[in-house]
Amino acid sequence: MEKIVWEARFNLQIDIIDDQHRRLVDLMNRLIEIKGKDPSGEGVVEALGEMTNYLGDHFDTEEQMMIDHGYPEIETHREEHQNFVAQTAYYIATYRESGVSLEKDILMFLQEWLIDHIQKTDQDFGRYVNKIREN
Repeated sequence: MEKIVWEARFNLQIDIIDDQHRRLVDLMNRLIEIKGKDPSGEGVVEALGEMTNYLGDHFDTEEQMMIDHGYPEIETHREEHQNFVAQTAYYIATYRESGVSLEKDILMFLQEWLIDHIQKTDQDFGRYVNKIREN
């Protein structure tokens, strides 16, 4: 699996969110790097825990900004966050309980969701905030 390379198209022009997104990409790349180098799987579980904790903080930041700016699509965006958390928790629990190696599935899900979410849903929010800032 290829590491994610940060691209300008990921930027929302909201510094705190862009910085958090870069950190998420770094954490994702760390997971990709660990995969295959950690036969016990403990490093993957630890890195997943770190990433999910950071995502919780990130989602809180985004959602507070949405409230502060009166973002009309907050409930849809929040629902995406909640669905992501539920799916990730399922993967982690399955991985821990059964020992079944879901590393590839987890990593693909995380990578696809992260990039898709930044490029679509978060970009919509970014455009909304930047339009308000221009006025």
